[in-house]
Amino acid sequence: WSSNTRAMSIYSVLGLRTRWQKQLPFRNTVYPFLGLFLAIHALWMFYDTTITSYEHHRPKRKDIQITESSPLSPFYSPGQQYDGFTRAFPVWNNPFPCGLLEDEYHMRTRAAAKEGILYVKQVEASTTIFSSVTANIARSKGKQQTQAQNNSTANVCTTRLTSQRAMRYRDRVPEKSFLWSVVREPVSRLVSKYYHYGEVKKKSGTYTTMLSRFQNFIFNLEAQDYGYYFRSLAVNRRMNPGQKEHERDTRELLESYDFLGVSERMDESLAVLKIILNLGFQDVLYLPIPKAKDIKAKLADGSDGGFVDYYDRWSKDKCRPILKPEVPLEMKEWFYSEEFEAFIEADVMFYKAVNASLDKTISELGRDLVEKTVKQVQWAQKVAEKECQNARFPCSSQGEIQKETDCLFSNVGCGYKCLDEVGTKLLHDPEFQALF
Repeated sequence: WSSNTRAMSIYSVLGLRTRWQKQLPFRNTVYPFLGLFLAIHALWMFYDTTITSYEHHRPKRKDIQITESSPLSPFYSPGQQYDGFTRAFPVWNNPFPCGLLEDEYHMRTRAAAKEGILYVKQVEASTTIFSSVTANIARSKGKQQTQAQNNSTANVCTTRLTSQRAMRYRDRVPEKSFLWSVVREPVSRLVSKYYHYGEVKKKSGTYTTMLSRFQNFIFNLEAQDYGYYFRSLAVNRRMNPGQKEHERDTRELLESYDFLGVSERMDESLAVLKIILNLGFQDVLYLPIPKAKDIKAKLADGSDGGFVDYYDRWSKDKCRPILKPEVPLEMKEWFYSEEFEAFIEADVMFYKAVNASLDKTISELGRDLVEKTVKQVQWAQKVAEKECQNARFPCSSQGEIQKETDCLFSNVGCGYKCLDEVGTKLLHDPEFQALF
């Protein structure tokens, strides 16, 4: 009996603990810290191999002298050589992809769709403007369908314009849907995003610098912004930029879309969109958000917060000032670093590919035709902004809440009734018609 008791005591919890304590080289209190250290080390190794490995395998660059006048982005400039895959986006030869007629309310839904006009929103890539253009197209073409079908309730084409994830449309019918989006120069996009959503200004006397706050903002959202375009625009499968298959992924993205425009080349992008879809000039008109005029934001401690660019509806009863981006020299120096280049490299490659594809599309359509269309669009846009300057947005240029607006919803499609009137007037304007 005593031997059985002794055996049981050895294999009890207390017995096992006593036995292992004799064999372990350190006290028990050390091992939780050792486990934490190993976990942090494993996480760092994963980050190093999936994100920053570009820094280790890229040839060392020569030192660059950075000044206040240096370009914001060191990695891209218009006309820069690009030797990767490009695509000329073709003219739409199928019946217009209107899909089913819907009520205007459905334009704001993020539900998946197989037909219609499908715009994939990219954060801080002129989304308000291109969402508004998409809504205008849906309304204009929807009216034509409504008149043909004598339908008085549903009056817009099937449209999606609020989603940032293209995979919602992986089951779309290609000949009955038009999938498009617009990209922006990646460094500029990140700066704009920071000034829109980040904690840009601190109270006076704090020790954090502008650069450290920007870096914290970027790396806290690393899962979103590293290879952002590949994550957001992927249609048929989830792309992992960390696998560094950028050339393959770029080709797949370009071939998945009916058109991709460039924010910095807005007039050209809208002109090409008009030609590809055979739209009317009034379909690509829009009103930009009103700019604040020489207004300085104030922080909680009363210190200067910088000049306000515009106001954005932040809550039910509050308009938030969005500051004009300022890029101090310390931030610009980091933009030229190998660390930041490793972070932004994937999106820069895709941005170059879209720019080159837009150039190729313009060549295929005919540069004379595109330049002529650009002049028409610019003329009509100038008239629209003058005639519709009193359109009411959710926030005024002074930061006041405007409960009654002239928008379809939020900041989308603002001044749409006035834009319709401008389109009708221009149809009978001989000076404008002479541009055709």
